[in-house]
Amino acid sequence: MGLILTRRQGEDFYVEDTRFRVSQVFDNRHFVLKTDQGDLFEITGTRMAEVMPDVWVSAGDRADHSHARVVIEAPREIKLLRGEKWRQQWPETPDDPSS
Repeated sequence: MGLILTRRQGEDFYVEDTRFRVSQVFDNRHFVLKTDQGDLFEITGTRMAEVMPDVWVSAGDRADHSHARVVIEAPREIKLLRGEKWRQQWPETPDDPSS
């Protein structure tokens, strides 16, 4: 079982040092992720994406239509953090998740 995060449009999470921002939420099972490098990943209830080697993202259930339910499958040794936790550990990172 993977890590499940509920994210609003504009909120982010990190896989190791790579930031992923929820750039669009169509509904809880259809959203788009964007990296700071400009890579886009469209996630739907039937389409998962390999966002990094051995790291897969899919859409989960039970969130409302304004939130994405992000399911991240990755090996245990890969660090996964919500953006707000990342910024607590590395305060020099910008606070604005939409930047």
